[in-house]
Amino acid sequence: MNDCECKNWATIDHRHGFLTGHHVNCPKSPNALECAYKLIACLCAGIEDWGAEEDGVPDFLWESYRTAKALEGVFVDKEPKGGQA
Repeated sequence: MNDCECKNWATIDHRHGFLTGHHVNCPKSPNALECAYKLIACLCAGIEDWGAEEDGVPDFLWESYRTAKALEGVFVDKEPKGGQA
């Protein structure tokens, strides 16, 4: 969390705090869905950087990567191609 007073508030679900940096009931908390989209974009960028250094996005990550890219509004091929990143 951050330096907001909400860091001292009790909670049983820390997921919102990890995602937004605030307690779920804090008025300063940003929109959790927007934070999730930003996290997904960062993960996609990391996968793409990794893929650029290797032989593309690994097959075992392909479906998750496709879904994440679709959430960004980018639609990629159903099957990976050699060097896909």
